Order: sequence, then C-alpha cells, then structure tokens
Amino acid sequence: MISPSMLAIYLPAVLFLVLTPGPAILFTLNRSISFGRRAGFVTAAGLLSGTCILQVSAVLGVSAILQVSPIAYGALKIAGALYLVYLGVRTILAAPADLLNAAPAGPPRSWWQDYLGGLTTELLNPKTAMFYISVLPQFVDLHAGHVTAQLLLLGGIFVVCAAGSLAMVVQSSVHVKCLLVRHPVYASLSRWITGSVFVGFGARLALERQ
Repeated sequence: MISPSMLAIYLPAVLFLVLTPGPAILFTLNRSISFGRRAGFVTAAGLLSGTCILQVSAVLGVSAILQVSPIAYGALKIAGALYLVYLGVRTILAAPADLLNAAPAGPPRSWWQDYLGGLTTELLNPKTAMFYISVLPQFVDLHAGHVTAQLLLLGGIFVVCAAGSLAMVVQSSVHVKCLLVRHPVYASLSRWITGSVFVGFGARLALERQ
C-alpha cells in the first residue's frame, strides 16, 4: 500500500524525531534516573499508550476527510507543510529544557503511578496530536486506497521506532545523563540538525505538486 520511495522519506523523518532529545525522552530519562529502570520502562509504556490513543483518534478523523474531499486533503497537506516548518524553527530556537535534574529518590512508587504519569504527559501535549494529524497524511497514497490502513501502518511504524528509542534511553539512562550534562553542545547540535530537517521537509511538501 505504501510505496518504498515514500517509506524512504518517512523512516528518516521518524528516526530523527524519536532519537532527538524531546519531552518524551527527557521525561523517561528523568523517571529512570529518579526511580530506577523499572519506573522508566513503565513510564515509557504510558507515553506509548498515549501515542496510540492520539494516533487512532487522528487516523479516524483524518481518514474520513481524505476519502471524501480531495480539496480538504490539499488544504491539510499545506497545513502540514507549514506546521513542519514551524516545528523546525521552534526546535532550532528552543532553549534547552531543564528536565534532566533528577528528583531525589522517594518512597517506592506503584507501576500504575508511573504509567499514568507517562500517559497523562503524552495526552496533554497538544503538539503530539497536531503532529499526527498534519504529518501522517503527507505519506498517504489516495490512489492506492485503504487510507485508514495506510495511516494506521504509518502510525504503527512511528510507535515501534519510538518504543525502541525509549527502551534505549532507559537502558542507557546513566550514560545519556552524563552525555547531555557534560556535553551540552550535543543537545544544541541535535536541535539544529532536526530543526533544519523539518524545515526542509516542510518546504519540499509545500512545493510538491499533487
């Protein structure tokens, strides 16, 4: 359903997104360092659950739009391109978040508490939902049909990549902490690279003909 050429564009964009230090990675890192790796993994599970909920909600709404209105699809495509440029610029200009200061280890926490923390963090992030609504449709081939299945597949690829990224963060939380604290230039460089990629990608989508 999804062409190899489209996947060749989509996969690098997803990898850049899930491997760049952002709210999900830093929150998971913070929980891992503060309360241990188990808390990190459970928090990651909560974040990924929130991701799935937002994706399915976005897919159901976007799928209906794409199948009934080519004009709406074009408008959504332009909106998505503009959002990518905006996201890229914001990424470049963003000040480093002070999310790496781990809180002192407290009393034992329940799995449910860590899970709800991750789930709530993801569901209350409006940028996450906007990303799925605006970006996933860019990779849909309307002529191939099965729009909902295409969107779910694209979303599934994102979830798998995000799960791998968060798992690596939990496993190497101590080393990641040291890297970001001792070498802040890494965080700055990663923001510039990722921001530039999204700006370029957004410009390409805006100029691409239907």
